[in-house]
Order: sequence, then C-alpha cells, then structure tokens
Amino acid sequence: MKMADFMMNYGEALKYQREKLGISQLELSKRIGISHQNINRWESGDVLPSIDFCVKLADFYGITVDELIGKKHNFVIIKAPALKDARSFLVCKK
Repeated sequence: MKMADFMMNYGEALKYQREKLGISQLELSKRIGISHQNINRWESGDVLPSIDFCVKLADFYGITVDELIGKKHNFVIIKAPALKDARSFLVCKK
C-alpha cells in the first residue's frame, strides 16, 4: 500500500466519525448546538473547529479527541506547511 492510501485530512476524519454514527450534518448540528454550515466548513477543510468543539464532538461520539482525529487507527496529525493554507493538516498513518 502507498502512503496516500493511509492519508486522511482533518475534515475527512471528522466526517468519518459522523458518518460512522449514521447521522447528517443537520442532525449533528442540532444535537451539539452549532450550525450545520460550520460542520460543513469543518468537514470540507475550509476552517478548523476550536479545541472546545473538538472536545464537544469527541464527547458526543463517546470517543477521545485522539480518536476523533483518527489517531486511534494509528494515525497522527502533521502540519502541512507546503499546502496553500498554513492551517492545513494531514492525518497520516505512522
């Protein structure tokens, strides 16, 4: 397998957790009290959620923040300065 097969960006990691539960962005937004537009922005990688919302999402899913971002699956977050947006991160398998 190639490294690209293991790569997931931050938004994809968030989307994975939501889809694993089988709920829509709208349903998630109602349950955690934030607009579905913000959830869409997080999942598309346009913006990053604050650490407070990461904790809130992890609590909602019943997982740790590490699991929320894919670390449970032996993934780690690395900053990707070569990407256009300096806030961009990749989640890569160790």
